Amino acid sequence: MKWIILLVLIGAGIGGYLLFSNGEETTPTNTNSTTGQETDRQSIENLIAAGGNVMCSYSDEGENNSSTGTVYISGENMRGDFSLNTEEGTITSHMIRDGNMQYVWQDGLDEGYSADLTAITDEENSEAVDTDKDFDFNCQSWSVDESLFNLPDINFVDLTEQIEQVEEDQQTAEDIQREACNQLQDDAAKKACLQAL
Repeated sequence: MKWIILLVLIGAGIGGYLLFSNGEETTPTNTNSTTGQETDRQSIENLIAAGGNVMCSYSDEGENNSSTGTVYISGENMRGDFSLNTEEGTITSHMIRDGNMQYVWQDGLDEGYSADLTAITDEENSEAVDTDKDFDFNCQSWSVDESLFNLPDINFVDLTEQIEQVEEDQQTAEDIQREACNQLQDDAAKKACLQAL
């Protein structure tokens, strides 16, 4: 149930989904010495951990869609702009990661989603976005434009509180189920009921 909320976050911010869920491999391009661009297979986490100021782009062709994206890294800050082209049209989405906070939104919508990444466990994160997955990025240095890390003037729904509430509700449901198991008179049935939790 926890991951459903995260999937809503990611679904609304197609950018994260575009970047990390397309399972098809891409073929790296060669280094272009005149532009200074280098193709590098790595993850967003590695890009952020490396620090510095880099702008990296990728493109990926799927059977029924294609996606492109550009990621801007400045220290611990990251912005991603993504486009998914399908038979139904193009979806453009954005993501800003400011330290431990992540914000996602789509063009044309007046609401986005935010979450405190420290509140998301590895188990929950594995159901949503694998920021350790490697992609073929064309990267180059860039002069940081701080305005790219400014949030748009839209309402952001904080999913951190909702995630915590789901965890609380799940614990309450487990407590109720455990109590029901403890009410069973047959020891074997009680043991089986508790193990099923």
